[in-house]
Amino acid sequence: MAARPAMEDHQLVHTSSLTGSRWLLPLAAGLPAAVIVALFVGFSTPAPWTAALICGVIAGALLAGLRDHQAQAQRELIRNAVGDLPIDLVVSALRAMRKGAVPADPEIREAALNIAEYQLTLTPSRSVAMSVFPLTGAVLAIVSASTAPDWVLLVFALPTLLALACTGVLLWQAYYLPRHLRERIRRLTSL
Repeated sequence: MAARPAMEDHQLVHTSSLTGSRWLLPLAAGLPAAVIVALFVGFSTPAPWTAALICGVIAGALLAGLRDHQAQAQRELIRNAVGDLPIDLVVSALRAMRKGAVPADPEIREAALNIAEYQLTLTPSRSVAMSVFPLTGAVLAIVSASTAPDWVLLVFALPTLLALACTGVLLWQAYYLPRHLRERIRRLTSL
């Protein structure tokens, strides 16, 4: 068996996220969320611990599902953009696409350019990002105005607050990310 070239720590993280188990990243995201939500609901509401555990499992499963979807989309994006490049070149291309000096190797530069162009086509539109905030605010207002017990309101408020946090990510993707990608594409094509 041939020895693998030594990689830096950040390269190992990218490599494991590209080639690792499909369930590792969602589990790493969902399990802590499930524990935090279950403890929060259990200690802050009069709900029984069974309800708190169910809320935790639901929140953890939702977050794990979202993380799995995001990881699979990222892997697919990279596969479509770079084809059959070896993983060490893919990691170098990802680094070149994100930041830093333009690589001298034309294969890495072309792969980084392909990833950046493909990712630019997938960024959300500004109208989609702006529609999430009023929608989640409306859901929170409806839930708050209901006559349900406080613990039910809290259970609905947590996912709504998470959706508001996701709105921030969408706004970043809609406004900052396209500018950043266009600048990287300009730099990668300027040689």
